[in-house]
Amino acid sequence: SEMDPMLPKGLLPALVEVLPSQVRGMNTQHLSNCLWASAQLQEVEPSVLKLVPAISSEIPSKAKDMVPQALSNCFCAAAKLQDAAEEVLKVLPAIVAEIPKKAGDMIPQALTNCLWAAAQLQEVDAGVLRVVPGLVERMPSEAENLKPQELSNCLLATAQLYEVKPLVLQILPVLADQLPLKVQQMNSQALSNCFWSCAQLQHHPQGAAWVPGMLQQILQRLPAAAAQMTPQELSNSVRVAPRLQETVPEVLEVLPVMLEQLKTFPCF
Repeated sequence: SEMDPMLPKGLLPALVEVLPSQVRGMNTQHLSNCLWASAQLQEVEPSVLKLVPAISSEIPSKAKDMVPQALSNCFCAAAKLQDAAEEVLKVLPAIVAEIPKKAGDMIPQALTNCLWAAAQLQEVDAGVLRVVPGLVERMPSEAENLKPQELSNCLLATAQLYEVKPLVLQILPVLADQLPLKVQQMNSQALSNCFWSCAQLQHHPQGAAWVPGMLQQILQRLPAAAAQMTPQELSNSVRVAPRLQETVPEVLEVLPVMLEQLKTFPCF
């Protein structure tokens, strides 16, 4: 990735030097924005990671005043920053305590981000699982408003969470109902994630009821989408396909297309 050409050269490093001394005076929206921006920019400008300790120290005392979107942004940012700046994990107890109180007012994007973040953070802090029941309760009424990428992320989170939090499977029927309506607009990453999720969910009784129908929809798109897939997405899908053949035998028909595409990458 390249930096936005409209961003003056040297602006970010300069901001990174100044911002830590300003966090005490920031309101909840500014803190949330800065943490979210750090997560988004970490790969193109690693110096933004220097901001994380100061922001993370300030958020716990202000989390109770955050609006739902700000809470969701902080939770999602923590999931994205956990490896590069583990100080961000300090924000989790306060954020997790507030999300169940405000899940009722979250828009679909915020609900999705929180569910996805809980799935990514569950191993470093099992306390994040406290947010799942409130999110699951909201999802049936909001599923029709999910964007294709959000639907894919919800399915992925369901597959990653169901062993430790089985109640997340309650959203599977509404996700399965929405998939035929959104699958045509899914990008290659979303399709690859849905494909993997089906493999994870197929052997659970609640999953087995919905996976075949979802797979049929995904398989219609996979051959054309293979050309846009990254090597990682392709290799994941190639590995997953044999695991799904008992559920939907036609899955093996897409393998040749994906294998051919994989050969176009030098590392394969």
